[in-house]
Amino acid sequence: MPSMRPDSTETTALPGPEGNYPTFPRILPDKVDILLFMRTDYESQVGTAEMKEEGGRRSNEYWRYYLDNLPDGKGKGVTFRIVDWVDRYDIFQDQFSLFSQTSVDLLHMGRVVIADRLHASILSFVSDVPFVYVDQRTKKISSTLGVAFSTWEGCRDQDTLMYHDADTFEDGIDRALNMMHANNLRDVND
Repeated sequence: MPSMRPDSTETTALPGPEGNYPTFPRILPDKVDILLFMRTDYESQVGTAEMKEEGGRRSNEYWRYYLDNLPDGKGKGVTFRIVDWVDRYDIFQDQFSLFSQTSVDLLHMGRVVIADRLHASILSFVSDVPFVYVDQRTKKISSTLGVAFSTWEGCRDQDTLMYHDADTFEDGIDRALNMMHANNLRDVND
């Protein structure tokens, strides 16, 4: 069976409930420093109207301005991309509605992921992608991770395991930048 690693350029059909899952060529986009994994529905802390607003918190313009104006210039030159689960269909030409390899590939597009989605947070953790989670209105991310991480003391070492919580995406940017600098994540050859 061909490799299923994120740097692979091909996949093989895997058996599924209705035969085989689809296959597709795997051409991975360039990696960015920060992947802003922002939900686009009512559970987001970013209001629905603000998401659609030009220059609002779900726009490239907002985050570029935010990064470029951080103290000491620490956000200048930092690359980022804003995504949600549905973006994997266009990015990877994947029409499979269930989670598939492209879900992991989407997360691996960032050196650090900032997410307000529970499954993006969980999948980042189990896929060894450094992440910062911003809890939703329902607090289900902190509740779920709190239960999971309380079972073993080693899971509580956020610096070693490279995950942190944040109150807002802006706070998440600060934590992500600190994580990137502390672990030399920008110096990694991708």
